[in-house]
Amino acid sequence: MLRVRRLLIIGVALGAGATGFFLGGLRGPEPVRLPPPSPPRYEPFEAYENETEAMPAEEQLAAVEAAVAVLAEDLPEPDVLVEALRRTPDGDKAQILLIGMVANAASRGPDALPGIRDLLASGADLHFPEWDGKGLGYPSLRVALLAAAEATGDPAAAQLISEVTKTSESPVEVVFGAHVLDRLKALDAPTAQRALDSLGKPLTKDQMRAMGSIVGRVVPAAAAADPAYAEQFLMAQLRMPKGQGADPRFVAPVLDGIPSERARELVVSNLTAADVSDAAKRLLAQRAAQRAELPMLLELKRGVEAGIYPKSVAATVAQSSVANRAYGRIERAAKRALKTGDLDRARALASDYHQWITTTQQTIEAAQRMGAPLRKDLPTYVRLQQQRLDSLRNQIAKALKAQQAAAAK
Repeated sequence: MLRVRRLLIIGVALGAGATGFFLGGLRGPEPVRLPPPSPPRYEPFEAYENETEAMPAEEQLAAVEAAVAVLAEDLPEPDVLVEALRRTPDGDKAQILLIGMVANAASRGPDALPGIRDLLASGADLHFPEWDGKGLGYPSLRVALLAAAEATGDPAAAQLISEVTKTSESPVEVVFGAHVLDRLKALDAPTAQRALDSLGKPLTKDQMRAMGSIVGRVVPAAAAADPAYAEQFLMAQLRMPKGQGADPRFVAPVLDGIPSERARELVVSNLTAADVSDAAKRLLAQRAAQRAELPMLLELKRGVEAGIYPKSVAATVAQSSVANRAYGRIERAAKRALKTGDLDRARALASDYHQWITTTQQTIEAAQRMGAPLRKDLPTYVRLQQQRLDSLRNQIAKALKAQQAAAAK
């Protein structure tokens, strides 16, 4: 809530103190419709929230006042914003100005879209290479303009963003545009292809850093929008020589967008392919084994039992299966069911939990038999999971007794 209040302060300050299209006053008491916060950063095989504290409120207000003072100068339209950013060398203050612009566009609604379209059409842009994707912020002016278009709430915004994304030559802009379109439920197959192609190009460190916060969401969305093309992307990237083009880890979230049965077929075929390196196979096996679906793990277990994977890949499957996100997901769901009194649901989930542990244990044993280099602490982690299952079962048993006692009265 503190972050939202800060953004509201920024939006109001910019709207009340500056002139020009982006800086018009707020309309009456209508609430500012802020865009969704930045998605979690995507690290290899794990997505998580990466929250960072913004500048203290008093520093933010001082930065806003300085930005408003610059914007109040007599600058020609539509260059007000661009000139203000150029005159704001401090990266944090420039980001505050961009955030204020998006908040202002949200407050003005559809009336803001024509000006956003004009500024995008002008080709004006400024980049912020120091931006690392943490918290709210934007890697460039044009990316911020795409967010501002979304924030207007105008249905025509999707068409504008789609036009920009289909013609832009900037990988960052294309990927961010696809991300915005996905949020608007307007991501089509051609745009999905462009997003995947952009990730498949040789990327600079700045570009990879700028897109790092959204790759984990864009790739699954693009794969769902065009599964056939996503398969081609997966095949090509797994066979790409080391050090060329996109990091192979970018392909991991493709599995989350492709239908489950087909994803399993692709995993098996690539893990046994002669033209895929062991390093790429390990990356794929790790993500696949962590996929929160039991059929995928069963498929991988059968491959380990049959000895069709290299030992290093079998070890990766076994070790990743222990850390599967399904354990926490199932346990949380079971506890919610207990809280609501749905004991049948809780018992079914406990049964699922047991099946996961059994499959994991069998996978580890199969990897041991083939001499895979396993971590020595794997049995300990399996025991910990079994203890959590036993605790869950005890909770269910107590709840069942209490329910039966209440019914007998």
